[in-house]
Amino acid sequence: MSVAFAKGCAGFKHAGSAGFQQAGYNGATVKPFVFGGATDRAPRASPERRRVAEARGRDAEDRVAAAWEARGFSVLARRLRTKAGELDLVLADQNTLIFMEVKARASLDEAAHSISARQQGRLLDAAGLALAEHQEWERPATRFDVSLVTPGGTSHIEDALRAS
Repeated sequence: MSVAFAKGCAGFKHAGSAGFQQAGYNGATVKPFVFGGATDRAPRASPERRRVAEARGRDAEDRVAAAWEARGFSVLARRLRTKAGELDLVLADQNTLIFMEVKARASLDEAAHSISARQQGRLLDAAGLALAEHQEWERPATRFDVSLVTPGGTSHIEDALRAS
């Protein structure tokens, strides 16, 4: 399996055919979203910083969920935990199922850098497990979107991850 951000957003680049591949979660081969940043896990933050980051993340997820509900989507799950990892939001309307990764950071660059190759593979694996457990969620179209939340607003990347 190969994973890549399917579409970029203004000023962002994604790994193209010349992008490198590395082993990701569960042995999957992934193409990371390339900014020149590291794809490895960051060092562990202090408990206080983690608490603040979690509160910021929950607020960002609430704002993104509310925006999608206003567009006619239902929130099927928030922070859904699977053996492969956690899915921030699972949204659906009659025709589309969306697995949404929400990243709240000080800047768009920081938000996009925070989605490592390893995490991309885990998100795809987690979505597969969620669909196996919740067959009622199946829709004609399924996609992985990313919302990058900054103090200046929210940028949305539709169909950001693809399994190939």
